[in-house]
Amino acid sequence: MKASTPNNGQLMLRIASGIACHGFFVVSVGSGSCDVPGCTCAIEPQSWCYTVGLCELQHPELVVVGLPPDAAHHVMTWTYEQARSGRPLESGIEYELDHVGVKLVEVPDTWLAADSSRMTLWLQHYGPGRTTLGLPRVMQALWADADGLFPDDPACDPAVREMQPVLAAAPVAFPTRASRAERRRPARRR
Repeated sequence: MKASTPNNGQLMLRIASGIACHGFFVVSVGSGSCDVPGCTCAIEPQSWCYTVGLCELQHPELVVVGLPPDAAHHVMTWTYEQARSGRPLESGIEYELDHVGVKLVEVPDTWLAADSSRMTLWLQHYGPGRTTLGLPRVMQALWADADGLFPDDPACDPAVREMQPVLAAAPVAFPTRASRAERRRPARRR
């Protein structure tokens, strides 16, 4: 399931329902992709997605950068299915999904600790009713270029590296924040 922009209560209900029905929920950030009629979500230069609910399988939540929401959801669903069947993907191991290399890498705690708004909906889902809440373990799903090289390899296609910054390399730098004026500017729909 993908997040949209209904009121917060409805969104929290959709997240809980998505986790109950599908095992996890995907939140799309900055893609301009929303299923609310008349949506004015702004497309940001760096879109990405994250999961809510994988922690219930004792699996890290996932972040995917640089893929459209549907493709990110496909990678996340595959990862969920592996974990649910007792074969969770391991960090640093190269796998193949639909003839494309995929691997998970650890995201340092500083990525989320530096800006908890990066996973606001995760915190809003798991926070109510708790006096303390630790931040989730997070992994980034990386996808390979046409030669099977990942963005953490200097020989990887520069365009692929640019599309998916490796969060472990600069955990506080991604995503870059839009200026206050850019955040206030409504999206233009054509």
